[in-house]
This record gives sequence, structure tokens and C-alpha cells, in this order.
Amino acid sequence: VVPDTGGMQYVFGLNGNKNACWNLTRMSVEFAPDNVKIVKTTPNMNMMPSRWTKVPRLDCFFNSANGTAAAVRTYVRVAYDEKNLYVGFVASDPEMNLLKTDVKKQDGPVWEDDCVELFFFDTEHDIVKQFILTAINTKFDCERRQAQAGDPYKTKPWDGKWTSKAWKSKDKWEASMCIPWTTLGLNGIPTQPMKINFARERFADKVVSHWNCYQGKLSEVSNFAQVDFTKNTVVRN
Repeated sequence: VVPDTGGMQYVFGLNGNKNACWNLTRMSVEFAPDNVKIVKTTPNMNMMPSRWTKVPRLDCFFNSANGTAAAVRTYVRVAYDEKNLYVGFVASDPEMNLLKTDVKKQDGPVWEDDCVELFFFDTEHDIVKQFILTAINTKFDCERRQAQAGDPYKTKPWDGKWTSKAWKSKDKWEASMCIPWTTLGLNGIPTQPMKINFARERFADKVVSHWNCYQGKLSEVSNFAQVDFTKNTVVRN
């Protein structure tokens, strides 16, 4: 939505009996900003991210295959303190019975299950750290590096120290990550902007979505959001 928008128009197309009477009883429209505040706080990691009510939401994920808004909602909450980065995912799902959680081994092929992902790009050292978590708290992590400037970022085996939790309920599942700054290769809170992406892979509809609005691979660092811990902002690409 462009700045200073005064109104919006919605057009619905309905298929069915031409003599039927359609009655729209409820419609909800929610604005998902591209520039979101993050907060310096220590959330309760024993609490589901949906209950981190003092931490703003990064809402509206986009289908990586076509760049359109994902049909099933996912949102993220991001917080930090002097020692850690905290990321919480809330993954709505109207088909929880189809949730896939087969991978039990750490660093196994977790992307074959329902999972959420964090990509953190250290712009100073030119390294991407990737963290993946399934709905049963099976973990995967790796580094992505360039052999030289201009080359693609390729996956390198790596095991970082970080903790996580996952929860399942009737119509959603949630996951949280607590990642020390030292695991990200930093001495503390970054003083220069970094880049970041949040993603979800949903088995029921085979949709891969992410918070940044672009069509393409989840790991394209040039399309990542910018996160500035000196200004407490995340700006979507």
C-alpha cells in the first residue's frame, strides 16, 4: 500500500449457482507493515511466542514460488538482549492432522518435514548462518559462504550452540530459538546493520514461504530484510 492511501477496493469473484444468494457475514483486513520495531527484552523461553505480547509481530509471509501472499498465516516475533537473539514463529495450520514430523535426528533432512527457518547474514564477515526447526523440535544448522566475491553462497557443515522449543495446538504450531551472539560469530549486539530472512516450509500444500516479499530462493542474501539493532528496526525487502 503506497503512503497516504485514502481508501481500498476489494473485488470478490464467486462461482456456483447463479440463482444463489451470497451473504458475506464477516471480513477481516489487517495491515502488515514492512518496517517493524524489534525490542530489547528477554522473553520467557518457556512460553509460546504467541504469548510474547510485548514483542511486535512480523506478519504476512509470501510464497517464494510466485511472490504472492501465503494463504496460511505465519508470523514472527524478534527480541534480543546483551547475550542472545530470540526468534519466535507462530505457524497457523487448518490441517494440523497433515503436519509432517518424520525426521527425528538432528541435522537430518528436516526440510522434508513442516519446519521454520532463520537466515542471519553477517554483513561484516560475509557469512550466512541458517537455523531450521521442526514442529517436534528437531534442529538443523549450517553456514553459507562464498569461495570468493561474486560466487554463490554454498552450504558448509557447521554446528552452533543454540536452544529451541516447539509446541503444537489445535490450529497452529509454534517454535522458538535462542541464539547467542557468539554463535552468530559476534561479540555482542551488532552495531552495524545485518540482513535476515524468516521462512516456513508447509508439507500439506507444499508451499515454501518467507517474510521478505520476493520470488526466488530463501537464501538470496541480496533480497534479505535489513535489521538494525541500533535503531530497533527490521525493514522488509
